Amino acid sequence: MKEIDDFAKKTDAGVFKNISRSNVVTGLKARVAKPELIDQGTSSLCGPAALMFSVLRKDAKQYVKYVTSLYDTGQAALGDTFGIFVKPGEDCKKFTPSNDISAVDWIALASLRDSENDFLDYQSPKDQTAGITSPSILSVWLKQCGFADRKNETNVFFTKDKANLVEASDLHKKQHTVCLLCKGDTVKNIKGGVTTVPSHWVVMTRPVSFVGDNIALEVFTWGGKRSLNMPLSTFLSTYFGFVSGKR
Repeated sequence: MKEIDDFAKKTDAGVFKNISRSNVVTGLKARVAKPELIDQGTSSLCGPAALMFSVLRKDAKQYVKYVTSLYDTGQAALGDTFGIFVKPGEDCKKFTPSNDISAVDWIALASLRDSENDFLDYQSPKDQTAGITSPSILSVWLKQCGFADRKNETNVFFTKDKANLVEASDLHKKQHTVCLLCKGDTVKNIKGGVTTVPSHWVVMTRPVSFVGDNIALEVFTWGGKRSLNMPLSTFLSTYFGFVSGKR
């Protein structure tokens, strides 16, 4: 991609002083070729990861321009004229990514979350509270990135039922981007309990198949597409609905 090649040719240091330009170039090329490589790692940046995956699949140039502008200038626009203006703080830009999260994903995801926070800095993957993304915020982000016909069918206190999951699956079949609110345990086929609360976003990449009392679907999360096969009751015990939009 020409935009990545032009970025790679620059010789000056970016504003993320502890991240090399070559590292960003490598990460960008890999993700443009395979968007599901976006990975929040051990951080709580699953909301920004869900958004960035959704944007990259629809408009790779927009994603590349966003990341390269952040690296070069410390600020960038994500979306259309009325999109998201992202300008991370100094602590975010000084962070040195390690095994917790890759350099390019730190720039894209942490910058968005840090810039959008009014009171909490996001300066490390350990900042779990500062990294949380609510359903309403994710829905607004989708709107600002050009996704129309949005729906927010979530509940952060009570799990959702089969009808809600069927609606999410039907929207996916109609080419809508569908982000599911659940728990990390959902991906691991672990049943929720009475005190279960939502803590994780995944993006549906294949509609749900219902086979007797079981379901099968595929989702994007943690740097890959994962096939989920489990009893419907197990999935619903950690499922809190969806946010969707079409572009």
